[in-house]
Amino acid sequence: TPAPTPAPSVPPIIVPTVSTCDLLATDGTGLGTLSYPAAWSTLSEPADLACRYFDRDPITVPSDPATLKTAIMVTTSTKTYADAVAAAKDSATWTVRQTVDLEIDGLPATMIEGEAKAATDGLEAGSSRLAYIIDYGSAGTLTMFTVGTAGEDIYAANAAVLTLMVGASTFTAPS
Repeated sequence: TPAPTPAPSVPPIIVPTVSTCDLLATDGTGLGTLSYPAAWSTLSEPADLACRYFDRDPITVPSDPATLKTAIMVTTSTKTYADAVAAAKDSATWTVRQTVDLEIDGLPATMIEGEAKAATDGLEAGSSRLAYIIDYGSAGTLTMFTVGTAGEDIYAANAAVLTLMVGASTFTAPS
C-alpha cells in the first residue's frame, strides 16, 4: 500500500502590529482612535497636525504645513456630509471609478475612488484618490484618503492600508 499523503501545511497567518492615536477636533473634542501600522510614522505635534498624517517614512513638517503630503491623510470639514459626498462625485471634477455607501461605527459613510479631471483640492489632473468620507452630523465630515496613480503598486498598497485603517479604527461623532 502507498504511504499516506501528508496533510498540506497551512502558512502562518501574520497579524500586523498596530499603533493607535487619538484624533481630536480643533476644539479638543475626541473624534476617534485611529489604528495604523506600528512600523509607520504619524505626528503627535503640533496639535493641529497630530494623528492626521501617516507614512512608511518619518514625517517632516515643511515650513508651510498646508503643503504636507503623506501616504494617508485625514481631514475634517464643517461641510455637510451630503455636500462632501457630492463634491467627491462631481462629474465636472472627477471620473468616479467606484463608490460604496457604508456604515462605520454607526455613522453614515461613503467610500469613493476617482481620478481628478483637472487640478483640484491640491491634486494634479490625473491623480487618483481613494477616500472614506464619514458623516459627523452637525460637526461636519471626517475624510481619510490616499492619493497616487491608479495601477501603480504604491497606490494600491496605500489604498489597502487605508482600508485596513478605516476598519480597525474607532470613530465617535461629537455630541
